[in-house]
Amino acid sequence: MQHAMEIDAKSQRIRFSPEMANLCYTCGTCSSVCRATGLVPGWNPRKAIRAIALGLEQEVIDSKWPWVCTLCGRCEYLCPQGIQLLKTFRACRTMRERDMESIGSIVVKCEI
Repeated sequence: MQHAMEIDAKSQRIRFSPEMANLCYTCGTCSSVCRATGLVPGWNPRKAIRAIALGLEQEVIDSKWPWVCTLCGRCEYLCPQGIQLLKTFRACRTMRERDMESIGSIVVKCEI
C-alpha cells in the first residue's frame, strides 16, 4: 500500500502521492478556521499545502509559516478531504534549523 505522504529529511523533500496532491481542491476551509492565517504575509494552510503539492516545499520550509502554525489541529479536523496538514507542517519544522529570528518573542518569554 502506498503512503499518502513521504518525508525524506535527508534531501528535505516532502512528496505527496498523486492521489493526495489532487485531493486538496483548495476550498479554503483550513485557512478560514486557522488562527495563524494572516500572521505571515502570503502564507496560510491552504497555500502551504498547495505549494508542497506543486513541489515547492523548500519555500514553505524557508518561510516562517511552519513556526507560526500552532498545530492546534482545527484545519485538519475540518478539512473535508482529510488532508494530513499537521503531519505535513511538523515535517516542515523538522527540516528547518531553528533560529532565534523565526521564533523570536517565544524565546524571549521562555528564558529562565
